[in-house]
Parts: sequence; C-alpha cells; structure tokens
Amino acid sequence: MIRRRRRPNGITKADTAAQKAGNLIAQDFSVGSPNANWLTDITEVPCLDGKIVGFHMDDSTARSRA
Repeated sequence: MIRRRRRPNGITKADTAAQKAGNLIAQDFSVGSPNANWLTDITEVPCLDGKIVGFHMDDSTARSRA
C-alpha cells in the first residue's frame, strides 16, 4: 500500500525569512481600561462541502474572570 504524504491545508503560510512578531502582552490579561488588549481566534472545521472558517474577536476586559 502506498501512502500519500499529508499536506496541511491551513490558512496561514509561514514565511521563514520574516522576523517573528514579539509577544506584546506576555500572557498578562489584567488590563485596567477597555479597548487596550484584543484577543482573536481563527478556527477551521472540515465538512463535506469543504471547510467552515470561524473567527472570534474579543476585548480582554469584556470577560469577567472568577
């Protein structure tokens, strides 16, 4: 049996020559004012017709943390 090599089909293609972005918030989500830190998430879900891409954007002060 011959196996084909799996190729990822993600959204982002890494540029190896580009300089990496710095970690600006350093996982410190305790901000004092609204509209200071924004969090984003992109999710791909495979389905029969192709794929569904979901995007979420949130202000880090909008959530209450217990």
